Formats: sequence, structure tokens, C-alpha cells
Amino acid sequence: MVKGLLAQDNHLLVSVRSNAVAWTPWVQDATEPRGRGRPRMYGRKIQLRSLCKEGLANEQAVSPV
Repeated sequence: MVKGLLAQDNHLLVSVRSNAVAWTPWVQDATEPRGRGRPRMYGRKIQLRSLCKEGLANEQAVSPV
């Protein structure tokens, strides 16, 4: 079942901790000059629990099995 979901570009979350977070990718602003050092990799922090409460991330898919 997992290989079928991955072949269709879907994700499968089996269990997630209550304090799990995700990060948006960092987008460099064109008006802001880049400073010294390593460039940023992550943007805003998103609590995964908030996505489940909104219902935006919950989607049902037909099983490929």
C-alpha cells in the first residue's frame, strides 16, 4: 500500500507527535540584500496539529491495492 501511494505522489502519515512542526521553504526577498554567512533554509514554522484541526490537510484517497 505504501509503494502505491508513493507512486501516485501521495504521503502517508502513520503517527505524529503532538508537538511536531513543519517548516516552509525560505524565499529570499528581492529588495532585501543577502547578508554574510550561510543562506537560510527554512521560513515560517507551522504546527502540524493546527493543519489537522483546520481540515485542509485531511484528504481521502482510493487505495491502490
